[in-house]
Parts: sequence; C-alpha cells; structure tokens
Amino acid sequence: MTKCLNCVENVPKGQRKYCTTRCRQIFNYIKSRQPNTSFHRKTSEWNRTRVGQGYKWEMFVARRFGVERQGFKAPFDILWNGKKIDVKSASLYKRKNKHGRPIASSPVGWFCFHKYCKNNNQKIIDFLFCIGIINNKPYKMWLIPYNDVGKVFTITPNPSPRFDKYLI
Repeated sequence: MTKCLNCVENVPKGQRKYCTTRCRQIFNYIKSRQPNTSFHRKTSEWNRTRVGQGYKWEMFVARRFGVERQGFKAPFDILWNGKKIDVKSASLYKRKNKHGRPIASSPVGWFCFHKYCKNNNQKIIDFLFCIGIINNKPYKMWLIPYNDVGKVFTITPNPSPRFDKYLI
C-alpha cells in the first residue's frame, strides 16, 4: 500500500496519492504558497512525505551552492549558471545477504534514481543533481548530464568508473 503524500497514512484502494479529499486540498494549498513560508517548516508530517523529502534536498542544494530554488510549478528545481537542474535524492537500498550469509561491511547496496519526465522535461532540463543519502545525511553527490542516463538508473556507493567523473 502506498502512503498519502500529505499525512503519511495508507491510501485506500482505488485512490492514487491522497487518503481523503481534504488531504488533497491541503497539499494543493501548500503547493500554491511560497516555499519559504513558515508553514512548510512547521509541518513535520509533510516533511516525512516523498514531496517533503524532495523539497528538503532541493533546499539543501540551493543553500549549499548559493542558487535560487524554483517554485513547485517549474519544470526544474534550480537554475545554476544558466543551466536548468533537477535535484534527485535516493536512500541507500541495502543488500542484507550475499550467498545466504549476512553482510557486515558498511555501504553495500545502491542508490536508485528515477528520471521523472512531466510535460516532456527532457528538452528543458540540462543536468540531474543526484544526492546519495545514508542515515539521512548526504553521502555522495553527482552532477550528471540529463541525456547520459536512462529513466531509472542506479549508482553504487563504492567507486564507479561510469559515475565517478560526475562527483561533486
């Protein structure tokens, strides 16, 4: 079962993103407001949703590199030196067993990123800023050209010849 984008409750069968009409209305109200208002910072339940987590990492990138975050309705997240960048974040998908035995070493697994294309964004976005997260902290960051990856791509936390050239 999926979780509601607003209140993190289970979404009833037959509905896609929200558990009730009220949750959908609240979420649309939040989306229409300016992103730096105190309402966003005080809604701890909203911060646990996928949209809230995405917003958190977009603001992290904006503050860290001194760029301005675009609004919710923009087809890209930040504008940096004339380049349109979409921020993506992924937690480490951990592999628990290898050949039937538990794995004891640190970061084993991969980060799985999804290149979401709404309204043919592939012609608009120049780069993907990917953040690999371990224990709710950024582990590695990559700035990848949009056309160099497919719709879904994975990156290991270990050195990778394909993606190490994009590390920041």
